[in-house]
Amino acid sequence: MANLGLPGPSNALEPFRPVQEVVSNRISRKFGPEEVLSKLRVTAERQHRQIESDMEFDRILWAANQSKDQMLAEETFVAAAAQLWGFTRVAARAMFYASDVNDTARLDKVEYLLLREAFVKNDEALADNELIQEIQLRAIYFKYVLRRPAQRTVFNTVLTAAEMLDLVRDLCTGDTHVQKVAAHLLPRLHSDKETIPLQEFVGTFMDRGKLQNLLDSNSMSVNDIVSNVRDARDQRFKTGRVVLDGRAESAYLSSPLQEKKGIESDVVGSEAVNADMELDPQCRAVGGWRGPMAVARTSEEYGVALQVIKVAMGLAQEAASSNDMLDRDWLPNGAGLDRLLGKGESLQANKICLLAKACQRQFSSYPSLVRVRAPAKVFGDIHGQLRDVLLLFGLFGMPYHCGGDIQTTSYVFNGDFVDRGEHQLEVVALLFSLHVVYPMQVYLVRGNHEFRDMSENMGELGFLHHCQSRMKKRWRSVFDAVHSAFDWMPLGAVVAGKVLVLHGGLGDGTWGLRDLEELKRPMQELDCDHALNALWSDPSDSDNTMSRGVHSNEERGEGAGIHQFGPDITQTFCMREGIDLVIRSHQFVRQGYKVMHGGHLITLFSARNYLLDDGEASHNDAAMILLATDLNGHLRVHPKRVAFMPHPDSVPPKESWWKNFSEEFAACWHFLATGQKLRRKVQQNKPNVKFNRKLSGSSSTPTSPASR
Repeated sequence: MANLGLPGPSNALEPFRPVQEVVSNRISRKFGPEEVLSKLRVTAERQHRQIESDMEFDRILWAANQSKDQMLAEETFVAAAAQLWGFTRVAARAMFYASDVNDTARLDKVEYLLLREAFVKNDEALADNELIQEIQLRAIYFKYVLRRPAQRTVFNTVLTAAEMLDLVRDLCTGDTHVQKVAAHLLPRLHSDKETIPLQEFVGTFMDRGKLQNLLDSNSMSVNDIVSNVRDARDQRFKTGRVVLDGRAESAYLSSPLQEKKGIESDVVGSEAVNADMELDPQCRAVGGWRGPMAVARTSEEYGVALQVIKVAMGLAQEAASSNDMLDRDWLPNGAGLDRLLGKGESLQANKICLLAKACQRQFSSYPSLVRVRAPAKVFGDIHGQLRDVLLLFGLFGMPYHCGGDIQTTSYVFNGDFVDRGEHQLEVVALLFSLHVVYPMQVYLVRGNHEFRDMSENMGELGFLHHCQSRMKKRWRSVFDAVHSAFDWMPLGAVVAGKVLVLHGGLGDGTWGLRDLEELKRPMQELDCDHALNALWSDPSDSDNTMSRGVHSNEERGEGAGIHQFGPDITQTFCMREGIDLVIRSHQFVRQGYKVMHGGHLITLFSARNYLLDDGEASHNDAAMILLATDLNGHLRVHPKRVAFMPHPDSVPPKESWWKNFSEEFAACWHFLATGQKLRRKVQQNKPNVKFNRKLSGSSSTPTSPASR
């Protein structure tokens, strides 16, 4: 039976709007900016803290297009805090309202500084500061208010008795209290021994039947033990509240009577809503799913970027369903740019510059190490081979909200977007468009080729020459705009807190995630050793004992300070930094991915037939990696690859058994005579790029075009 009924309200599912200024749980009294700065003891020697805070504040506003009123909105702060410091949504909102001492439901620069000093810097010199202490107490109170389902504000709210018990319960799990109780329950924890066998653990509590007395003396009971076991519930099936989005996607199939064709996104219409329905606040979403850093749907940037994405996803479907061909033979000589951006150099240049400027604005609000939610797809080097990345989209899922998986899956592109390939500007236009439309779902990580000196020194294969050949008049403005965006690009990403994605490698492994996170941008030159090795170093290509440790990587540049690191370096780094896997790119591998270093490192490459003129060396696949939680709650690695295309120009030479025997014999004789392994030239290493460290008063030497 049909249930048509009357149309409902047209805006029934519209997300919550930002909270407006109202009377609130005001701080003890209002403080003016000068008084706040005085209480924070922002003296001349501490002035750099305020300057750092103000610059960060301005970048966030710039990225979210909120610079006009110089006030930071709640949702913008929540998104920025998740990236900058890894704060949860509830924690970030609690800190936001606690620091809003002027009750405007927004933060100004002084309030933002106050928040950073109270919750980020943890300066011991301010530990006894009354203003800081009051802000911190307000935040913990607001945290339990904001944990309520659909709680939009802290204004005029009070905690219930149950919420106060939760607050106290959580406070009791703090390190100070836990250590004090542990000293009574398990004195051995404070001895020199680091382990406790089961029999001794049970005996400590059961000795002479004193369990109940022991628990009573610490205000505990047997029920606490039982509850602890029962409360170990499976978290895989738990999530936040269910909310309804205010937009929907509709597919229109080809038909003689159907004018529309394809998939479109629009607001949920009144016909899809029950008559007289008023949405339960618990079911109402907060903000748009693309996040506060996304450009507005009405902006010019959005229109340009969305059109590029639409055309590219259509090309991806075509490529996946048609006969295979090499990227260099597909839409050559600027035909790809014509498809993505329209014909005409001026039109194309204007659009690329517009996208680059928007991306630069978004990048500037991120730390150098971004945080990414799982499930996530990670891509390796692309090097201007647009068709290969489109094949991965068309075969394994596209980053698009009209027919793709972008609403459920994050995308990470791990550098080296340009140099060598036929479609370098096309790749830049597509990746920038994806980031402009989906900045909280798509992440671009910088590679060693996203630097001006690399683009210039690669000769005819480089991005500079590519821009000059595609843009006869506007090449300089395009080149500069793209590199200005590259200068702000993050240098790494952490997926689900467990997988580090960076372009090169770990170098000597002495640095950590915090060092990477705190690298200053914009970065035009690699003058920091940590950044240099994060973008340039390579892992040893064997897990054997002789490959352990740190070695000089002369193939990447003599005296450049670039390292080759062994499996022990990778495992030590992962254990120290609390991660399980490093995904890096930077070198092409036969099957597009290669598992290394005891399973803690994977090299990933996403450009097929990479060195077509080098015979067998061009027989490499393109791959991407899906990181998704499995039924056991593990983050599982799923490689996806597109096989290389056999081509007359890349027929592998026949193996000579005599040549192999001679090489093996020479290697053995050399080892017996010298005690050292013979370094043999391996064809796979031929395309390595060499880094030229710029010294004062010296000029850089052009890199060989045969280098990668």
